[in-house]
Amino acid sequence: RMVQALADGETDPAVLAALANYRLRATQEQLRDALGACQELNPVYRRLLKRALEELQLIEKQISQLDQEIADLLQRDREQLAHTESLDTGKTLNRLVTLLRERGPKSLNICALLHKHIAEHLALEAAFVGFDAPTLFLVGYGLDHAENFRHLPYIASLT
Repeated sequence: RMVQALADGETDPAVLAALANYRLRATQEQLRDALGACQELNPVYRRLLKRALEELQLIEKQISQLDQEIADLLQRDREQLAHTESLDTGKTLNRLVTLLRERGPKSLNICALLHKHIAEHLALEAAFVGFDAPTLFLVGYGLDHAENFRHLPYIASLT
């Protein structure tokens, strides 16, 4: 606002200082002192400031339009990737797949760190599997038992 007022012809340092952004660290007195030179600002420099501000507004408008176009493209062509630490009974995964399919993604893939291969029916087979796992109760690396062992930097069996 301060630069716009300067470009529009304002010369009073007190008026300009009052338009300053509240986040500026300078006091009003310091701003008035610094803006005192603006009283003698050549009209050519005011026109240059005005043109620079117009260009910034145009750039901001173009960026906003591009942001909207990108958002529209992402919305239309979105893909979903569900991830889970472990696939065992498949009940949670089946509910998740149902919810994600309701959103109408272009594609849907499942990524699992561990796959125990004990689920009777999976709504969608995992496209990416880190490791095939035994049917033991596993903990660590995000897997827990009663909120314990999740922090372990490795996977271990409780049995």
